Amino acid sequence: MDINTLKAEGKVLAELTTVDTQYDRWALVVYYHEGKNYLYINDGYDPRIEVIDVVPDNWDDYLRGIVVGEWDHDCPEIEWLSRWGLLTDEKLGKYVAPEDYTGECYIWVSRCYYGCDPSSLLRDEAGEIVTFPTVEVAKKWIEKQNEGVYYLAHNEAGRPSYYIIKEV
Repeated sequence: MDINTLKAEGKVLAELTTVDTQYDRWALVVYYHEGKNYLYINDGYDPRIEVIDVVPDNWDDYLRGIVVGEWDHDCPEIEWLSRWGLLTDEKLGKYVAPEDYTGECYIWVSRCYYGCDPSSLLRDEAGEIVTFPTVEVAKKWIEKQNEGVYYLAHNEAGRPSYYIIKEV
């Protein structure tokens, strides 16, 4: 089976794609064609089609399970969930450092562009995650970012929001 046949003749049962357009658009699509279910996987490296032998109660949950549980992440889980549009406010809350947190911490930068929200952990020029020794130091960094005039990037809708994260 080839993807062109599935796209032309198959019925889409579920689809999950990355929402962060700074990366190649990855996709998982379940097609039904001629009595079989097919999973099209485009992971940015090796697009492929697999026959699915199971019929889950919910195809969307099936795809989310693949992304969250089966794939190796090339980044921290919080960024992985964000790329796939699976980082809800509730899930972000589990990472946010409480006021009395005393360990090392990180900053989650939630950007807002028209058409996408490419959020990520704060990284330095070399692409390494920036670690702060305490919540107080992270708060001071955030305060400094929020001072003065903020110049929007092309297609940016507003100033980023910052969250202090306790783990990655």
